[in-house]
Amino acid sequence: MEPLRTAGELAHQLGCDPATVRNWAREGRIPSVRLQGSIRFHFFAVRRDPDAV
Repeated sequence: MEPLRTAGELAHQLGCDPATVRNWAREGRIPSVRLQGSIRFHFFAVRRDPDAV
């Protein structure tokens, strides 16, 4: 299984700001996992265009 990514790591791969990734997660546009107060992401579950979700 692929390791979970931080908002910063995912943002780097998607070419956007980490705050944008956190906003998308808060809005339910991308799937996320909360671990002890931190938010993590499965990169394989995220599309390039979150508006398409």
